[in-house]
Amino acid sequence: MLDTSFGVILTVAAFVLGILLLTGHGDFLLSGTGSEERRKIYDMDKLSKASGIAMIFFGIATGIDCFTVTPAAKIIYTLSIIVIFALMVFYIQKKCKKSK
Repeated sequence: MLDTSFGVILTVAAFVLGILLLTGHGDFLLSGTGSEERRKIYDMDKLSKASGIAMIFFGIATGIDCFTVTPAAKIIYTLSIIVIFALMVFYIQKKCKKSK
């Protein structure tokens, strides 16, 4: 029961953060050390949208995982999180950099 409720909380949080990033209101989520350097290298609008889409996909995967109990489903969940993260990093490196 606790596992399911925690998963639902994470799912809702991922959707809310994803929507914030997609709409451009979640820039505070991307700030941190080296933010000035990051702004020089990356297009922050594209970076925000890519991060928002990834967060929504994380939310979908976590939402599905809340209601599955088999070990195979847990392995698929783990692999899907790794793939989503890898695709996000690849997209950010290839498509979100500012052209010189």
